[in-house]
Amino acid sequence: MNIKQIKTRKFLPPKDDTSALLSFIPRLKEKSIVVVSSKVLSICEGNTIPIDTISHEKLVASLAEKTLEPVRRGKNDMILTQVGNLLVESAGVDISNANGYYVLLPKDPYASAQSIWRALKKRDRLKHLGVVITDSHSVPRRKGAISFALAAYGFRAANVYQQQHDIFGKKFHFTATNVADSIAAAAGLVMGEGNESTPIALVSDVDNVKFFGRALPLRTVRRYSWVHPDLDVYTPLLRASIWQNSGK
Repeated sequence: MNIKQIKTRKFLPPKDDTSALLSFIPRLKEKSIVVVSSKVLSICEGNTIPIDTISHEKLVASLAEKTLEPVRRGKNDMILTQVGNLLVESAGVDISNANGYYVLLPKDPYASAQSIWRALKKRDRLKHLGVVITDSHSVPRRKGAISFALAAYGFRAANVYQQQHDIFGKKFHFTATNVADSIAAAAGLVMGEGNESTPIALVSDVDNVKFFGRALPLRTVRRYSWVHPDLDVYTPLLRASIWQNSGK
């Protein structure tokens, strides 16, 4: 795997320009994967709110479906929340490097990934291309943040080994490699979490990526990423009584 960071200008709230962001990406070769920070994408799409218009607590409550209030952790009063299928801190609201604005999660990261995929595929006349939109979260009992794939388009987000056999000939029942999150985590190490101004990374020469050459419906692409609640080991935690319904 090869990963190249792309340095850009500052992209500023309340709204910047997605086309300008993509202009920093050089001509791509076949089977490249473009990794884009969700934060800069949200700024380009205008998904921001001035800090002086609403408190952080009220904003998080309005965006989250469930919260672990009143349990807060860290200097910034981080609250663990559920937003759709995501388990994220403070509903994904970010105030760092935002120049007086809250930066929210993209409204539809899969649609954004598809739009970037279409634009770059057409621009560089590519048959196979991948796009990953990243965000960062923490892992229980681990220090620091790690990038994960908020959305992916152009390839299967997970490779399933169901009905295949292990090295001793035993059949797998349900085992998969999360390709999209693995790429996001590797690219995040290069892109950084501070003032690097490198919100894009280009990933190439990745084995075992199953690209699709035509546009697929977003509902189909989402199914590559998410596991059914009945099969999810975290379902008992997410349905426990410790969670409180929030404003959304």
